Amino acid sequence: MRLVVVADPSPEARERARRIADVDVTDDAQEAIDREDVSAVVVCAGTDQHAALALSAVQAGKHLYLEKPLAAGVADGEQLVAASERAGVIAAIGFNRRYHPLFARARELVADGVIGRVVAGQAAFCEPTEPDAMPEWKRRVASGGGVLLDLATHHVDLVPWITGRELLSTHARAFSAASEEDSARLHMRLAGDVEVEGFYSFRAARSDFVELIGDAGVLRVDRYDGSLRVWVARDGLHAVRRARFPPDRATLSWRARRILRPADEPSYRRSLRAWADAVGGHEGDLPTLREGLDNLRAIEGARAV
Repeated sequence: MRLVVVADPSPEARERARRIADVDVTDDAQEAIDREDVSAVVVCAGTDQHAALALSAVQAGKHLYLEKPLAAGVADGEQLVAASERAGVIAAIGFNRRYHPLFARARELVADGVIGRVVAGQAAFCEPTEPDAMPEWKRRVASGGGVLLDLATHHVDLVPWITGRELLSTHARAFSAASEEDSARLHMRLAGDVEVEGFYSFRAARSDFVELIGDAGVLRVDRYDGSLRVWVARDGLHAVRRARFPPDRATLSWRARRILRPADEPSYRRSLRAWADAVGGHEGDLPTLREGLDNLRAIEGARAV
C-alpha cells in the first residue's frame, strides 16, 4: 500500500504531511477521496466528521479504515454501516488496542484458562489533558467529545474481546469539571455474570490497565507499565505466586523498541498493517464497522441509564 495524498483543513498539518511523507496534500477531503489513484481511505478526523467522511469513501467504492468511534451518534453510525455493507468494501474500525501485543497475549491466556473462569474485573484509562490543548469538538459531547467516546470506548471493546464474553449492558456516571464529561465511571455487565468497573478521565494521572479476576487467578495488563502479570494461588497456602509465561515475538520486539522510544505505541501500525493486508487479499480478523456500531450503542446506552 502506498500513501498518495493527505487531506487536512490545517495548513500547518498539510505542510507537516508534505515534509514527512513527500505526498500530495489538499484541504479538500472529497477531492482526495475521488482521486482515481486512491483505492483506500483512512479517516482520522474529529469524531463529529467520522460518519460523513467515511460515508463518502464507501459510496465512492473505496476501502475504509475509520478511527474510533464510529460516529458521534447512533443514527449516523447505522447509515454508515448499511452503506458500507452495500458497497462491499473492506472496512475496519480503529479498535487498534486489539493489536497491542500485551492485550492480544492476555486474550490468549484467558482463553487458555490460566485464571480459570473470569468472575469480575476493573479497568482505568486516563489521559490528563487541559481543555485548551483539546480541539473544540473534543470538549463537547454533542460533537463526539468526552471520555466515554474518546477513552472508555477502547475498554468497551477490549473487555468483551479479551474475555470472550458478550457485553450485555453498560451504565455510566459522567462528571464535567473543565470540559463536558471529562471524567466517568462505567459499569459493564457481561455474559456469565461477569461485571467490570472502569474509570476514565482527562483529569487524572496517566493510566491504562485492565485487570481480570478469575476463580483460579488474577491477570493484569498495564499498557503504560508495559507489563502483563498473572497471579495464582500457592498450593496449600493462603498466599499467591506470580505465574510466568514467556513473551511472544511481538512483545519482545515492542519492548526492544521501547528502549530507544519509551512512548512507542505498536498497535497503530499493527492495526493498519492488518487492514492493508486484508485490502491486499489476505485473510484476517478485522474489527468491523458493525462492531463499532455495537460499541457506540453501548456508550449511548450507558448514558441513558
